[in-house]
Amino acid sequence: MQTRHVLTFNWHDPYLYLFSQTGFQISVGDWMHRADGTTGWDTQKRPLPDSLTLLKSPEEVVAGLKKRAFDVVVCHTMQDLSFVAPFDVPTVYLTHNALQNDGLNDAKTMAKLQRDVQSFLHARNGVFAAISPMKLKSWGIDGFVVKPGIGLDDYDGYTGEEPAAISVGNLFVERDHMLGYRYLKEILNGLPHRLVGENPRLIAVQKAKSWDDLKALLRQHRVYVNTTVEAFEDGYNLGMLEAMATGMPVVCLANTSSPIVDGVNGYISHDIGYLKNRVQTLLSDLSLAKKLGQK
Repeated sequence: MQTRHVLTFNWHDPYLYLFSQTGFQISVGDWMHRADGTTGWDTQKRPLPDSLTLLKSPEEVVAGLKKRAFDVVVCHTMQDLSFVAPFDVPTVYLTHNALQNDGLNDAKTMAKLQRDVQSFLHARNGVFAAISPMKLKSWGIDGFVVKPGIGLDDYDGYTGEEPAAISVGNLFVERDHMLGYRYLKEILNGLPHRLVGENPRLIAVQKAKSWDDLKALLRQHRVYVNTTVEAFEDGYNLGMLEAMATGMPVVCLANTSSPIVDGVNGYISHDIGYLKNRVQTLLSDLSLAKKLGQK
């Protein structure tokens, strides 16, 4: 039987915006408090798609589960699994994080998480999925890789007119172990740049006013800088993929899963000094930036 109605939970508005393009009818539990301090669908990040229905209370979701209104539930966290545990509903566990992240890089915690997810899914013939091969491998659970997609028609139009670097991310300080904020600061120190995202501990850093505003910032700035840390994160994040979709070149900390090839579509290295130098070069050479970005 074809799946018709999906239940999921809102930990990541941009990801669910992409998920809405699968064509399913999707109900979204929308009351959870996220790590960046936000709650509920944020229209500044993405407009609400017609195919998504926001359920604003646990009671609404429980009522739907009791009536068997959902053909499948997609869980993103252990909190989601615990919520749906009392109900007999086909379940997908979709991890956005490496096990090292969710398990705080503690061997006992990681082993317990792995066992708990495996046991839950085994008991109901559930499915495990991850958003990248690295993250699937880190969990050590048989499953599927479903990479996040980028709608190219939503981007394009790179001009690079602003001779400044840009990087997009939430909780740079709090998630330094995976976002490599310490490296980002070193690369960008003394250079014109802009950081964008939910970052309450960085007073000068603000999120974009809207998705259109974010796309405009990506198109206008000269180069995107990514410093995600291998073992904890892929060599890219959604912000970097969006920047690439506009036609922007990327300067990236070395990571085996990065799509950047040094000197082809940007620059990549373990050498922070080299990366800083490459950013400086691109800030002074728009034609080179456009050439790399088109790759």
